[in-house]
Amino acid sequence: MPLPLAAVFADLPDPRRQTANTWAGLTKKGNKAGQSWEGRHGTGLQSSDKLCAVALVTRFMWPAYFAETPDKRLTNRLGVHVHKLRFTDTATMAARKWLADGESLDPLAVWEAEEHWSGQWLHWLTQEDDDDVKCPDWVWDRIKRKKQVQGKPPTYFALMHLDGDNMAGLFKGSRSDIISTTEKLTRFANGVQNIVEECGGELIYAGGDDVLAFLPTETAIACARQLRKAFGEALPGASLSGGIAVVHCKEDLRFALGQVRAAEKAAKRIARPGGDPTVKDALALTICRRSGEHATVVMGWDQTPLLQSLVRDFKGADKHPPASDRWTYKLRTETPTLTALPLAAGRAETMRLVGRAENAPPNFDERIGTPFGSYQAEIGFADPDLAKPDADVPTGFVALCQSASFLARGKE
Repeated sequence: MPLPLAAVFADLPDPRRQTANTWAGLTKKGNKAGQSWEGRHGTGLQSSDKLCAVALVTRFMWPAYFAETPDKRLTNRLGVHVHKLRFTDTATMAARKWLADGESLDPLAVWEAEEHWSGQWLHWLTQEDDDDVKCPDWVWDRIKRKKQVQGKPPTYFALMHLDGDNMAGLFKGSRSDIISTTEKLTRFANGVQNIVEECGGELIYAGGDDVLAFLPTETAIACARQLRKAFGEALPGASLSGGIAVVHCKEDLRFALGQVRAAEKAAKRIARPGGDPTVKDALALTICRRSGEHATVVMGWDQTPLLQSLVRDFKGADKHPPASDRWTYKLRTETPTLTALPLAAGRAETMRLVGRAENAPPNFDERIGTPFGSYQAEIGFADPDLAKPDADVPTGFVALCQSASFLARGKE
């Protein structure tokens, strides 16, 4: 009599357990025999990884193939420093300005000395973690000193996606016109990387009018403005819209990409001026807090100078101490009252509350009051269902001010 199927497999090894043991042996935790693998050129595995063959090839083709040379510094394929082949991890990107300020700590210098760097070291409570290489003593001491002087490093980074508006219309006409437009887009795309890097960010791709990059939060608006200016100079009369999503460094990158694409679409729905649906030229900013509270504010580019100047105020500039952001929380608390008032009265009450801000730069309330009225014109949407009444103007304006505070801090 044949044995039941369950009995046939009862004595066989558990493949899931075998797989778990195999993966454990390839992480810093090691297997039961205490064996472990530290990775290759800084690329390794975590105990939570369960990669298929394609994913393994994708992760390790650069350290195992492109970066293999006797001195482990120059690639025999691309002829550049091995660490130039890496994207900065999100924790390091979030803290890039923090790392450069004060007693500088350069991740590339750590790579040179230690053959490893992890942005997660900045947030460890102890010098060692189960899933990563131990932080070198001198690096750990530097991190502790910087925290004592500068406070904890930022934990949020910005993902930026910009895209040209109504580009199909630029590719109509004669063959020479189309070639000219293509050449102009190519020149713009070739200059994108320099602008992004000057703002402390890293370019993911730039394909003609399409740009994706990630940046420290405090420079994201400035970078977007510079790119919009460069785009306009390359293609006079053309406009650029996009989105910026601010997310936690431990957030899933697929979530971050979804948020920045949604922000870019929100910017494309705005109609300016006079309700013309063909004129976009806008920027949407989404703040995604780990608490689950998400806020999006859409603005025309005319509003971005205010946002950028507020970021500088909250950060502190020109030997002026950082401005307090308590007034933004007061404004948020008073938002139901502000929206219930006529727009002029709501603006007056907003300016009164702003005027009481602590450590405010000179003429702070006047500088913020100037663009308040214009914000109404900046949020007219092409879709009538998305049009915002006067009562929503203070809500969006308060969200803009609070967003500036969050961009300056880069953390909760």
